[in-house]
Amino acid sequence: AVLFGKNSNNIFIFGNPNEKNVFRFSGIDEAGYFPANSFNAVGSNEFGITDLVPQYQSLNVYKLDSAKLIIPTVNPNFADNTGLNPYNYGYEGLNDKRGNSAPNMVQLIKDSPVSLDGFSFRLWGSTRGVSGEIEPEIISDRIKLSLQVLNLSTAVTFNYEYQKELWVNIDSTVYIWNYGNDTMYKYTNIQSTGFIDVEGDIYY
Repeated sequence: AVLFGKNSNNIFIFGNPNEKNVFRFSGIDEAGYFPANSFNAVGSNEFGITDLVPQYQSLNVYKLDSAKLIIPTVNPNFADNTGLNPYNYGYEGLNDKRGNSAPNMVQLIKDSPVSLDGFSFRLWGSTRGVSGEIEPEIISDRIKLSLQVLNLSTAVTFNYEYQKELWVNIDSTVYIWNYGNDTMYKYTNIQSTGFIDVEGDIYY
């Protein structure tokens, strides 16, 4: 689930295995109310949504095989029926070949999402004003030989903002991109299901 909307006052949910390419959204300021018609199916049901990531005034939708962009538009029927959501959440293509394989693990680094796609970490630049497909930058070439034998869909990621580090934990190794000085290194003997920063100390 994520918060999104003109004032971050809709809750968007996804991940139902019976409708894996569908996201649903709550009523405005109504966390417990999900209207029956407040949903959208993104592409085919062959590949499910793996993450939703707000970026500025848009919402990036990641699937295993692609990425889409949601930009809210005014619902023209709202004036005649205030029971409807005042905004529509249709989508347009962001990239038809690149997406994200690790569920709920896209991290927002300096306002740009980083996804795990194939055997690479990919940095998606600003999507503001996008009028066509964008190609996300591969930032993990320095460790590509290590990544080629791993299953990135099992990764646990973490944005350690205090040290400006993106952590990607696969098996018992944490691969780290220091986006402050653009270096890469790793920690070993760590196998986590989640990380949390408590006043600069990391628990897992």
